[in-house]
Amino acid sequence: MKPDFNPKLLLVRYVMLSILINFFLSEIFYNTVANILTYSSYYFLLIFENVQLIGNNITLENGDIFLIVKECVAISAYILISLIFLSIPISTKKIYKAILKSYLIFTVLNFLRIIILMSVFIYLGKETFDKIHVIFYEFVSGIMVAFVVIYYLKKHKIRKIYPFFSDVKYLLLEIMKK
Repeated sequence: MKPDFNPKLLLVRYVMLSILINFFLSEIFYNTVANILTYSSYYFLLIFENVQLIGNNITLENGDIFLIVKECVAISAYILISLIFLSIPISTKKIYKAILKSYLIFTVLNFLRIIILMSVFIYLGKETFDKIHVIFYEFVSGIMVAFVVIYYLKKHKIRKIYPFFSDVKYLLLEIMKK
């Protein structure tokens, strides 16, 4: 695929990146995604367990509580997905489609990660949960983001285009022409 080096689109991509980063760091985004994850986790767990939703806490019969915190939402993953896609020169339409699909896929994978961790806590205990949670937090989230990004880059046959570097190279060449 040929890079899309249009100065106006370059500016649009970086303005959009700034807007998205600010959005993902906002309380609006965190609260929205945290509520989606809380309610979907609650209704899923309700199928197998007697749980209650009190405020934003999912409470088990024995009094244990699940709370979706900022780390569960994985705000940095949404920022990373945006950063990668908006820093490569591909057509704007493809970028936005890829980003939206990536956000959706990552959100579903993140939901599955949370359900797995909750199930581990319920059925295998706190000690096992603590061990597995560290692995999921440190490695699995990063692998999920990498999987989503690599999938879309391969799907659109994007090769030899390096985030940011391609844009800087293009700008330097344009400056040298003048």
